[in-house]
Amino acid sequence: MSHSIKIYDKLAKYYSLIFKLQNPKSHLKQEIQFLHKILQKNGRPKSVIDIGCGMGRISDALQQKGYSVTGVDGSLNMLKLAKKKYPRVKFVQSRFDKFSISADAAISWWTTYTYLSPAEFKRFVIQLHKNVDLVVLDSSNYPVDKRPKTTFASINEKGLTLKQERTWYMRGNTRYLEYLYTIGKEKISYTDISYWYSLTDLMQLFKDKFELIATYGDYVEVPYDEKVSPRLVTVWRKRTTLAEKLSKIKLFLFDFAGIIVDTEKIEEDTAAEVLKRYEIIVTEKEKNLFAGKTNEAYFTLILHKYGKFSKPLLKEIIAVYVPMILQKTKRAPLCPGVKTLLQKLNSKGMKMAIVSGNDASFIQPLLAEHDIAKYFDAVVSAGDYKESKPAPTPYLTAAKRLRMAPSECVVIEDAESGTLSAKAAGMLCIGVRTSTGQDLSRADFVTDSLYDISRSL
Repeated sequence: MSHSIKIYDKLAKYYSLIFKLQNPKSHLKQEIQFLHKILQKNGRPKSVIDIGCGMGRISDALQQKGYSVTGVDGSLNMLKLAKKKYPRVKFVQSRFDKFSISADAAISWWTTYTYLSPAEFKRFVIQLHKNVDLVVLDSSNYPVDKRPKTTFASINEKGLTLKQERTWYMRGNTRYLEYLYTIGKEKISYTDISYWYSLTDLMQLFKDKFELIATYGDYVEVPYDEKVSPRLVTVWRKRTTLAEKLSKIKLFLFDFAGIIVDTEKIEEDTAAEVLKRYEIIVTEKEKNLFAGKTNEAYFTLILHKYGKFSKPLLKEIIAVYVPMILQKTKRAPLCPGVKTLLQKLNSKGMKMAIVSGNDASFIQPLLAEHDIAKYFDAVVSAGDYKESKPAPTPYLTAAKRLRMAPSECVVIEDAESGTLSAKAAGMLCIGVRTSTGQDLSRADFVTDSLYDISRSL
């Protein structure tokens, strides 16, 4: 690796010529548009590290797109050229498995990470995890034909003739490129040794620190061909623990039924019992739709579905349901682990609020019954907002009331509609699995117990 860098430094002053020789038709504009689209689709980062920046063409073009860019390369001479050509971009020399530059995202080119041995690559991934949240690995799919292949190319510009002879072959997982450059009367030869990383290899190297969130292009293994270089771009997001995420949180927002008190099944069954009186027999799936919704929103949905909606009937059904549910739930138990969690958050001086589709008349007696009202700085109930979950309104109402930004809030939910509401509000969301079997896939973290959250604090 160090030998390659020395040769790379020696060739740096001819790099513009070599680049034209190897890339007679530059597609820089399309390349930038492609990368910009990927970055905007996967987190919209403000700052970007261009790892293996070379002469800085991509770094400068990204800077022009509005990103704060740091170009990183192993060759000092190459960076001198880059700084001279693109003075507004910050360029830094660094070994890629030891760099310590922080940014929102990093772009890493295949010509960079192929110079890293598997051991060096592991260190590279560790450094990336420490310093960036998003990684874009941009690669050509390596050919797998192991037979030697020699190519020749030449270019003449401003009286200087450059000729290149390149022989390619593979041994195991290692790729060898034997170069002979004839530049005027000077001859420079060296063997460029690099590594072939398949998608499977990348997955193994990255999986502990990052998760694969997107791919662009197709991964195919092809015989060696100068004209065939299938492209694959993989996008990776930093894995973080729940404890790391919660360390930045200032406000905990709790759903009520199913998170604070164990009433969700009672509510669903009671609603089904009331509807049965009006000759509406709901399925288990329809019963589960109750979670996260106000009484009015749920009964409106069901009545429309069965073609029986009218305002007088809706009003009548709610009038029957409310006293029944208040009677049935007045001694409902707390959910396992909730008191431990509330006490721990209170000891840390954390703000807490309830955000529920239930009426205040349902929530307040149960808070009093279990002596937990003292833990909450606010209770946002059905009468406090117009749009129920999955709209973001309920959680945004709570954040606004307590003067917190969405990024400072975490939502604890057990219902699909609640997780959708939390994410639409731009908040961190923890899904808690319950017997209702709700789809919690939109949550940032999913756990089986509130005790797990307590342990993460």
